[in-house]
Amino acid sequence: MATMTHRCTQIERIARPAIEVIGDQLLLSQGRCVDVFLGLYCATDDVGLRWSIADRLAEISHLTAVLAEDFRADLEAIMEIAADSSALALDWIDHLLDDELVARAA
Repeated sequence: MATMTHRCTQIERIARPAIEVIGDQLLLSQGRCVDVFLGLYCATDDVGLRWSIADRLAEISHLTAVLAEDFRADLEAIMEIAADSSALALDWIDHLLDDELVARAA
């Protein structure tokens, strides 16, 4: 359980500062966006999240600049997905533990 929460925290530690750096910029260097996406990719082992990040990397691979509002939206979505995944996983584990306790009591 701590591992899932830790990974969610790692994702936030990468994404939040990247969002703050955007400020009022309209365009961002593609290289900077790639660096952040690769950091996020390494911070998770969630297959769906990794697929989404890889898909976004492919979309920006031919660009020299990325729209700041798109990048911000991507980062916010990634943080939301990571948080939801952690919450769902914890709920699932709690459910399994409850079922195990009921089975032991029977």
